[in-house]
Amino acid sequence: WTWLIEVCRQRLSNSRAYISFTKGDKEELQYFMRIAKELLPLKHWLMKGNEALLESKKSDKNCQGIRQQYNNSIKTIHIGIASRDHRSQTRKWQYSPLLRFFVHMMLITDENLSIMKIGSY
Repeated sequence: WTWLIEVCRQRLSNSRAYISFTKGDKEELQYFMRIAKELLPLKHWLMKGNEALLESKKSDKNCQGIRQQYNNSIKTIHIGIASRDHRSQTRKWQYSPLLRFFVHMMLITDENLSIMKIGSY
């Protein structure tokens, strides 16, 4: 739990509502997904990346059922909470700011998490 909050604290920003994982972060990504699916069912998460990266995740049991969108300009895997993009007539998804809000609330309310380490917020 605290590991997930710490990763989110380090990788989320005020302008992005997703977390990036590079190709080399395979074990971190798997661990993150095991915890994330306990917080919300995978159908409520969104994963974006280039086609090759996302295809490699289809066989990973921790990623089965997650919403995926291909974007070949993305060289990393982006993960966040899914939200329907109502501006689009197609059935597209965007990242909800809920993950950022959740992490901020946990940092404020959970006494086991050190809010003093929040350098970028």
